[in-house]
Amino acid sequence: MGQFANGIIVGYDFSKIVSATPTYVTLGELTDLSGPNPVIDALETTAHGTTSRTHVPGMYDGGDVTLTCRAEADDDTQLNFWKITNLRKIHAFRIQLPFKSASTTKFAIEFDGLTTGSSLSGPFDGLLDMTLTVKVSGNFTITDEA
Repeated sequence: MGQFANGIIVGYDFSKIVSATPTYVTLGELTDLSGPNPVIDALETTAHGTTSRTHVPGMYDGGDVTLTCRAEADDDTQLNFWKITNLRKIHAFRIQLPFKSASTTKFAIEFDGLTTGSSLSGPFDGLLDMTLTVKVSGNFTITDEA
């Protein structure tokens, strides 16, 4: 994350846990991040003879997180993120975002997820981008950090 001279923090980072104790490694050179985008199913409960539809909340789906970063040949962390797609395992992830309030300077979205896609793209004479898609497994939590 970058910081302006006036102390305002900009940017975000995406990381995954690498040990039993919460130790995260950060994926560098992020250029784009979207998600998580949770959805709750709406189950219809309309009875015969009524004139309007009724619904109750159904199953929760945490959605997907898609991120893009500039690929760097000498970045082992990026290579490890790329390799986890082939592992077919659930990993713990964290998105850390800047936030400015009286009591909080940043907050984090933490979740378990499965990498469902990865790709490399770029022109032959330009920078190479790496895109990863992570399916959120279960709920995500938001934590404040002072």
